[in-house]
Amino acid sequence: MANNNNSHSFPHKSLRGPKGLLFGVIVGRKRACWRGHWPRTRTPKFILNVLENQTVSGSGALAKMESLIKGICKRPDVYDDVMLQGAAVMALSRYMLVSSKFCEQNVQLLFTILEKTAYPEVKCSILVQVSDLLRRFPNVIEPWTPRIYQRLRDPLTLVRQATFFTLAELVLSDMIRVHSHISEMACRMVDEDEGIRRLCKTFFAELSRKETGLYSTLPDIFSHLVEADSISDEQMREIMRFLFGLVSDTKHVGNLVDRFCGKFKLTEDADQHRAIAYCLTLIQYNDKALKNLIENFPTYKHLVHDPEIYGHMKAVMQSCNRQQQQGKKDLKELVAELEKSIRSVFEVCEDGEAMGPPPVPQPRKKKTKKKSTRRKRDSDSEEEDDDGEGAEESAAGTPSTRPNRRRRQK
Repeated sequence: MANNNNSHSFPHKSLRGPKGLLFGVIVGRKRACWRGHWPRTRTPKFILNVLENQTVSGSGALAKMESLIKGICKRPDVYDDVMLQGAAVMALSRYMLVSSKFCEQNVQLLFTILEKTAYPEVKCSILVQVSDLLRRFPNVIEPWTPRIYQRLRDPLTLVRQATFFTLAELVLSDMIRVHSHISEMACRMVDEDEGIRRLCKTFFAELSRKETGLYSTLPDIFSHLVEADSISDEQMREIMRFLFGLVSDTKHVGNLVDRFCGKFKLTEDADQHRAIAYCLTLIQYNDKALKNLIENFPTYKHLVHDPEIYGHMKAVMQSCNRQQQQGKKDLKELVAELEKSIRSVFEVCEDGEAMGPPPVPQPRKKKTKKKSTRRKRDSDSEEEDDDGEGAEESAAGTPSTRPNRRRRQK
């Protein structure tokens, strides 16, 4: 039995004797470590404490370089060299990767450099490092992600491209949540650079493959686009047309109809009403989606008098009829019900006679500055010509102002 115990403790001949015994002790310590019995000075908590408090701060060797690195980063006017600034920013970001305390203390400095540095190479370097920092300390970096999205509007194409690539990687790897800021990424679909436009379309195509990844963000993207001054109506429609084309999962379209119809009640702006109605024409309707459109009719009933909105509703019905011709599910009864609801709006007018649908909508023309200038010039001239009684005569339509109006018309 003694031999068996010895053979169990030291199974190999090389472990016997003085050297073998020492090796056996080392192996035993390693086995103890593997089983979770770490020596006190080598616990994970001890290592984390050293990294957190004694490596890049405190009395650590690398801590002696902290003031030099931060001094160069804070004084780009004194240390005005792209290589020096790039090296200092790289060192700062690497220090931030070591300690969460150091990261939290210097994250504002890093994003200030990202915003204000004159060197695009330094901006791109920071964007790469931010991706690593977000993975290392997500709770520290995540509140600063709106500052990353702002770089999508940078005047330099190189910076916009690096920003979009960084954000796309983080979103697709679920490192940052898909929220309202993603509309900034959608705006790059009409970027002046063709490479960024292609990158944007590829990103949203990948996002559409994730469950509810795209469809849940469409209403938020739309809300941002209609409010953005930098996006025209035509650009908004181009973006939404592409995004709706990526929604292939029919089980979500019913909810999509509800969310867009709900937006009719949130605004009184006629242009936004028309934009909402246009988006409803982009949906691939099934029976559930069309039922939801009919159920939400009270939310847009009072808007059907608008020629453009009426045209969009007609387009929805024509699209559903085409689906029927292509052998898809029969939507004839639902289309007839929607058409009946729309007709009911025009059945009776104030004098009791039947009122027909509005005329076919014509393409809307944007107001030009020339018209507004003319309108302003008219009001200015009337204010100069009229005073006291003259103003009353003008309000009554006396001939005193008519010759001037004829001359303007000529």
